[in-house]
Amino acid sequence: MKEHLETIIETGEDLLHMHQHEAYEEHVEDVYLDVTTKAKLFFDKLKDDPLNLKQDFLSKQLDSFDESELYDILGILKKAKCYFEVPPSEVDSFWEYIHPLIRAMGKDKFDNGFYADAVETALKEVNNIIKNANKKITGQELDGASLMTKVFSVANPVFSFADITTETGKSIQQGYMQIFAGAMTGIRNPKAHNNMLPDKNKTIHLLFIASFMTVKIEELGLI
Repeated sequence: MKEHLETIIETGEDLLHMHQHEAYEEHVEDVYLDVTTKAKLFFDKLKDDPLNLKQDFLSKQLDSFDESELYDILGILKKAKCYFEVPPSEVDSFWEYIHPLIRAMGKDKFDNGFYADAVETALKEVNNIIKNANKKITGQELDGASLMTKVFSVANPVFSFADITTETGKSIQQGYMQIFAGAMTGIRNPKAHNNMLPDKNKTIHLLFIASFMTVKIEELGLI
């Protein structure tokens, strides 16, 4: 089932990419229906679903193409990948504390020694979730640190971590905005920084940052 799931995800990501570049528009509805039909069959066969992903999937628009809905569906399917992971060894038991989405996005790369890639993939997924959610609301196409300072601004936030009518709430909002923007500027692409090619130990710490950020955006209802 894992290979079947990965094929569905790959087809969906190809569709998303091609649609954004206005390619094979005449086949969009057929491919979308193929993805959602196969995904439904996958969840019908899935025996154990502790994250209730099937319920999340069935709440989406399945019978006609919608770019935002497809993005959400792919996020649900990526979460489901964690169901097929081998239980962590005692050495790598930190994975049980990592958010399932970050585990699904980064574990294979981490296990194969691609530490910088694991960090980059995890934080790009965080960025893309926020980017897509912001685009749904504002129609604006922003990315990286500029996206984070815009959507989490204290003055006029798209998403609020706290009650910004209070001084405490403003401080909390400011702090999280800086965390998210700083992660996009200084951590998202370790290979772009000559002095930051993380080893295994540092990568674990960086993945915890990505995991915490994912927990926070899940609290906002973006996942």
